[in-house]
Amino acid sequence: MSENNNENYPTAMPVSTSKSTSTSNLVSIDNPQLYDTNPHTMVQRMNDDIQIRTLQMSIMETEIEEYLKGEIYNRARIVKIISIIDTFFLTLNLIFSILNKNLFFLFFILCPLCICGYHGAKTYNPYYVMGYIFYLCLMDIYYVLLLFYYKNFWILLFWSIETYFLFYTYKFYSCINRAKDDTIGSLRDGWEPIIAFIYR
Repeated sequence: MSENNNENYPTAMPVSTSKSTSTSNLVSIDNPQLYDTNPHTMVQRMNDDIQIRTLQMSIMETEIEEYLKGEIYNRARIVKIISIIDTFFLTLNLIFSILNKNLFFLFFILCPLCICGYHGAKTYNPYYVMGYIFYLCLMDIYYVLLLFYYKNFWILLFWSIETYFLFYTYKFYSCINRAKDDTIGSLRDGWEPIIAFIYR
Protein backbone atom coordinates (compact mmCIF):
# COMPACT_ATOMS: atom_id res chain seq x y z
CA MET A 1 0.00 0.00 0.00
CA SER A 2 1.29 3.38 -0.96
CA GLU A 3 2.09 5.80 1.72
CA ASN A 4 -0.34 8.73 2.15
CA ASN A 5 1.43 11.96 1.25
CA ASN A 6 -0.15 15.14 2.63
CA GLU A 7 1.44 17.24 -0.09
CA ASN A 8 -0.91 15.71 -2.72
CA TYR A 9 -4.14 16.70 -0.92
CA PRO A 10 -5.55 20.12 -0.06
CA THR A 11 -5.21 21.33 3.46
CA ALA A 12 -8.47 21.06 5.40
CA MET A 13 -9.82 24.50 6.51
CA PRO A 14 -11.85 24.77 9.68
CA VAL A 15 -15.46 25.89 9.07
CA SER A 16 -17.40 27.64 11.76
CA THR A 17 -20.96 26.32 12.08
CA SER A 18 -22.05 28.64 14.85
CA LYS A 19 -24.98 31.01 14.02
CA SER A 20 -24.48 34.75 14.10
CA THR A 21 -25.76 36.29 17.25
CA SER A 22 -26.38 39.69 15.55
CA THR A 23 -30.04 40.67 15.73
CA SER A 24 -29.74 44.18 14.32
CA ASN A 25 -31.86 43.30 11.24
CA LEU A 26 -34.54 41.39 13.12
CA VAL A 27 -37.91 42.84 14.09
CA SER A 28 -38.90 42.19 17.63
CA ILE A 29 -42.44 40.94 18.08
CA ASP A 30 -42.44 42.50 21.53
CA ASN A 31 -42.87 45.94 19.93
CA PRO A 32 -46.56 46.29 18.94
CA GLN A 33 -45.78 49.29 16.70
CA LEU A 34 -43.60 47.15 14.44
CA TYR A 35 -45.54 43.93 14.53
CA ASP A 36 -49.13 43.55 15.58
CA THR A 37 -51.01 40.29 15.24
CA ASN A 38 -54.39 41.80 16.16
CA PRO A 39 -56.46 41.83 12.91
CA HIS A 40 -58.95 44.37 14.27
CA THR A 41 -56.15 46.87 14.89
CA MET A 42 -54.76 46.33 11.41
CA VAL A 43 -58.19 46.88 9.84
CA GLN A 44 -58.68 50.01 11.91
CA ARG A 45 -55.35 51.39 10.76
CA MET A 46 -56.21 50.64 7.14
CA ASN A 47 -59.54 52.44 7.51
CA ASP A 48 -57.79 55.43 9.08
CA ASP A 49 -55.32 55.56 6.17
CA ILE A 50 -58.17 55.43 3.66
CA GLN A 51 -60.02 58.24 5.45
CA ILE A 52 -56.88 60.40 5.52
CA ARG A 53 -56.20 59.83 1.83
CA THR A 54 -59.84 60.57 0.98
CA LEU A 55 -59.67 63.80 2.99
CA GLN A 56 -56.44 64.83 1.24
CA MET A 57 -57.95 64.17 -2.19
CA SER A 58 -61.07 66.12 -1.24
CA ILE A 59 -59.00 69.11 -0.13
CA MET A 60 -56.92 68.97 -3.31
CA GLU A 61 -60.05 68.78 -5.47
CA THR A 62 -61.55 71.74 -3.63
CA GLU A 63 -58.39 73.81 -4.17
CA ILE A 64 -58.37 72.98 -7.89
CA GLU A 65 -62.04 73.93 -8.20
CA GLU A 66 -61.45 77.21 -6.37
CA TYR A 67 -58.57 78.02 -8.69
CA LEU A 68 -60.78 77.23 -11.72
CA LYS A 69 -63.54 79.40 -10.28
CA GLY A 70 -61.16 82.34 -9.96
CA GLU A 71 -59.91 81.83 -13.51
CA ILE A 72 -63.46 81.75 -14.90
CA TYR A 73 -64.38 84.92 -13.01
CA ASN A 74 -61.37 86.87 -14.28
CA ARG A 75 -61.66 85.62 -17.85
CA ALA A 76 -65.35 86.56 -17.88
CA ARG A 77 -64.43 90.16 -17.08
CA ILE A 78 -62.04 90.34 -20.05
CA VAL A 79 -64.51 88.65 -22.43
CA LYS A 80 -67.14 91.23 -21.50
CA ILE A 81 -64.68 94.01 -22.34
CA ILE A 82 -63.62 92.59 -25.71
CA SER A 83 -67.23 91.90 -26.71
CA ILE A 84 -68.00 95.57 -25.99
CA ILE A 85 -64.99 96.56 -28.12
CA ASP A 86 -66.24 94.46 -31.03
CA THR A 87 -69.72 95.93 -30.69
CA PHE A 88 -68.23 99.43 -30.73
CA PHE A 89 -66.24 98.76 -33.91
CA LEU A 90 -69.25 97.22 -35.63
CA THR A 91 -71.22 100.37 -34.80
CA LEU A 92 -68.45 102.56 -36.21
CA ASN A 93 -68.35 100.41 -39.32
CA LEU A 94 -72.09 100.87 -39.73
CA ILE A 95 -71.82 104.66 -39.50
CA PHE A 96 -68.88 104.97 -41.93
CA SER A 97 -70.41 102.54 -44.42
CA ILE A 98 -73.64 104.55 -44.48
CA LEU A 99 -71.71 107.80 -44.94
CA ASN A 100 -69.59 106.27 -47.71
CA LYS A 101 -72.59 104.48 -49.23
CA ASN A 102 -71.02 101.04 -49.37
CA LEU A 103 -72.20 97.59 -48.34
CA PHE A 104 -69.95 97.14 -45.29
CA PHE A 105 -72.90 98.04 -43.08
CA LEU A 106 -74.08 94.45 -43.61
CA PHE A 107 -71.52 93.38 -41.00
CA PHE A 108 -73.75 94.99 -38.41
CA ILE A 109 -76.07 92.00 -38.63
CA LEU A 110 -73.35 90.14 -36.67
CA CYS A 111 -73.73 92.52 -33.74
CA PRO A 112 -76.15 90.18 -31.86
CA LEU A 113 -73.33 87.63 -31.69
CA CYS A 114 -71.19 90.18 -29.83
CA ILE A 115 -74.09 90.81 -27.47
CA CYS A 116 -74.26 87.04 -26.95
CA GLY A 117 -70.60 87.15 -25.92
CA TYR A 118 -71.27 89.82 -23.31
CA HIS A 119 -74.35 88.04 -21.99
CA GLY A 120 -72.57 84.68 -21.94
CA ALA A 121 -69.65 86.14 -19.97
CA LYS A 122 -72.04 87.83 -17.55
CA THR A 123 -74.19 84.76 -16.90
CA TYR A 124 -71.42 82.14 -17.45
CA ASN A 125 -73.49 80.51 -20.19
CA PRO A 126 -71.35 78.46 -22.59
CA TYR A 127 -73.97 78.48 -25.36
CA TYR A 128 -73.96 82.27 -25.66
CA VAL A 129 -70.17 82.28 -25.51
CA MET A 130 -70.11 79.79 -28.40
CA GLY A 131 -72.11 82.28 -30.48
CA TYR A 132 -69.48 84.92 -29.84
CA ILE A 133 -66.72 82.44 -30.76
CA PHE A 134 -68.52 81.87 -34.06
CA TYR A 135 -68.45 85.62 -34.71
CA LEU A 136 -64.72 85.79 -33.94
CA CYS A 137 -64.04 82.91 -36.33
CA LEU A 138 -65.91 84.71 -39.11
CA MET A 139 -64.02 87.93 -38.52
CA ASP A 140 -60.73 86.07 -38.38
CA ILE A 141 -61.40 84.49 -41.78
CA TYR A 142 -62.52 87.85 -43.16
CA TYR A 143 -59.29 89.59 -42.07
CA VAL A 144 -57.19 86.77 -43.50
CA LEU A 145 -58.85 87.20 -46.89
CA LEU A 146 -58.30 90.96 -46.74
CA LEU A 147 -54.69 90.41 -45.76
CA PHE A 148 -54.01 88.21 -48.80
CA TYR A 149 -55.69 90.71 -51.08
CA TYR A 150 -54.40 94.07 -49.76
CA LYS A 151 -51.29 93.06 -47.75
CA ASN A 152 -51.75 95.98 -45.38
CA PHE A 153 -50.10 96.36 -41.98
CA TRP A 154 -53.30 97.61 -40.32
CA ILE A 155 -55.24 94.63 -41.56
CA LEU A 156 -52.55 92.37 -40.11
CA LEU A 157 -52.85 94.21 -36.81
CA PHE A 158 -56.64 93.81 -36.71
CA TRP A 159 -56.30 90.15 -37.63
CA SER A 160 -53.82 89.61 -34.77
CA ILE A 161 -56.16 91.29 -32.30
CA GLU A 162 -59.18 89.26 -33.42
CA THR A 163 -57.13 86.05 -33.27
CA TYR A 164 -56.10 86.85 -29.70
CA PHE A 165 -59.73 87.56 -28.81
CA LEU A 166 -60.69 84.21 -30.35
CA PHE A 167 -58.18 82.13 -28.39
CA TYR A 168 -58.87 84.00 -25.15
CA THR A 169 -62.63 83.52 -25.47
CA TYR A 170 -62.19 79.85 -26.33
CA LYS A 171 -60.13 79.34 -23.15
CA PHE A 172 -62.95 80.96 -21.20
CA TYR A 173 -65.45 78.63 -22.89
CA SER A 174 -63.26 75.62 -22.08
CA CYS A 175 -63.03 76.62 -18.40
CA ILE A 176 -66.82 76.89 -18.13
CA ASN A 177 -67.24 73.40 -19.58
CA ARG A 178 -64.72 71.93 -17.10
CA ALA A 179 -66.36 73.53 -14.08
CA LYS A 180 -68.95 71.79 -11.94
CA ASP A 181 -72.53 72.97 -11.68
CA ASP A 182 -71.93 74.10 -8.10
CA THR A 183 -69.03 76.26 -9.26
CA ILE A 184 -71.08 77.92 -11.99
CA GLY A 185 -73.96 78.41 -9.59
CA SER A 186 -71.66 80.08 -7.08
CA LEU A 187 -70.35 82.45 -9.77
CA ARG A 188 -73.86 83.33 -10.85
CA ASP A 189 -74.76 84.08 -7.25
CA GLY A 190 -72.11 86.80 -7.14
CA TRP A 191 -68.97 85.05 -5.91
CA GLU A 192 -65.83 87.17 -6.20
CA PRO A 193 -62.19 86.23 -5.58
CA ILE A 194 -60.13 87.96 -2.93
CA ILE A 195 -57.37 88.76 -5.43
CA ALA A 196 -58.08 89.36 -9.10
CA PHE A 197 -55.62 88.09 -11.70
CA ILE A 198 -55.32 88.65 -15.45
CA TYR A 199 -55.01 85.43 -17.42
CA ARG A 200 -53.51 85.28 -20.89
